[in-house]
This record gives sequence, C-alpha cells and structure tokens, in this order.
Amino acid sequence: MIFTSALVSLLATLGAVAAYPAPQPSASSTPRTPVTHVVEVGKNGLTYTPPYITAAVGDHVQLEFFAKNHTLVQSSFADPCNPINDNAIFAGFHPSNITANSTGLVTFTTATFEVNTTSPLWFYCAQADHCQKGMTFAINPPAGTVQTFDEVAATKTQNIAPAGGPHGVKIGLEQRYL
Repeated sequence: MIFTSALVSLLATLGAVAAYPAPQPSASSTPRTPVTHVVEVGKNGLTYTPPYITAAVGDHVQLEFFAKNHTLVQSSFADPCNPINDNAIFAGFHPSNITANSTGLVTFTTATFEVNTTSPLWFYCAQADHCQKGMTFAINPPAGTVQTFDEVAATKTQNIAPAGGPHGVKIGLEQRYL
C-alpha cells in the first residue's frame, strides 16, 4: 500500500513536470546579423529610393548619391525641412554625375550610419527646395505618416542645411555595376 501511494505520488510529480514545456532561448540570446539598407539618393529625381525603411537597432543605412547634389539631414516629424539639432545626422552635400541611365562600373559617394533606435526617424534633402518638393526619407515610420510628413514639408518656406560638414555618418565610396 505504501509502495502504491509512493508510486502514484511519483507519477503525479513526473506528470506535472512533463506538462511544462522546456525553456526556449530568448530572442535576445540569439545573435542577429545587422542588415545594411541601401538607399539611392536622387536616382529617380527628387527621391530617396526607397522612401522609407523598417530597421532594427544595429542595422546600417548606406546612402548612394546619384546625379545633381543631394544630402540627408535629420529632422523631426513636427518640423520638416529643419535640422533637429547640431548633433543630428547630416550627410553633407554630394555632387554626382551618376544617373539612372548610367551603365557599367560606377563609383558612388556613400554616407553610412547605424540605426540606434526603433523609434521613427525623419530626414530630408536640404538642397534648394528639394524638401518642399517631397524629397524626404523615414526610418520606422508609423503607418500613414510618410504622406503627412510630405504634406507638412510642402508648406515650409525654408529648407535649412546644418552648418559645417557631415555629422553622424561615415563617408566612403562604393563600386558596383549598373
């Protein structure tokens, strides 16, 4: 009788243990390889292609500058066409003669930076009236907000470039065939 009670108690304990799933590794314990998001600046006119991306912390954004003279300046959703502060991302101006019709091996001037937040980030081109004409870019924008950002940008009377040279980016060169 004692043996039977002990056996029933042991089986009940084993059954309770078996009912709980084995622990799974957490997402944070699995290393993630950063993604490099390539953004073509000015390839299709006054645009960033793509106009927005979804990026994780640690991902990189690599800007490839096409024809004319474009830049990338960090702004805020509330005040497009104005830099957010002196420490914001500013790619500097990059004149280029590479167009969408260029063929063969080309060398792009690039500006690369690391994404350090999952919050939305807003940008514009500070050349002439490019911002007002819709040359804007976003990282992790909430649904429907890119159009609103462009609409507000179109109402701005000034397009302000930060003073000084590039900030928050690494300038380089990238070669590829078009």
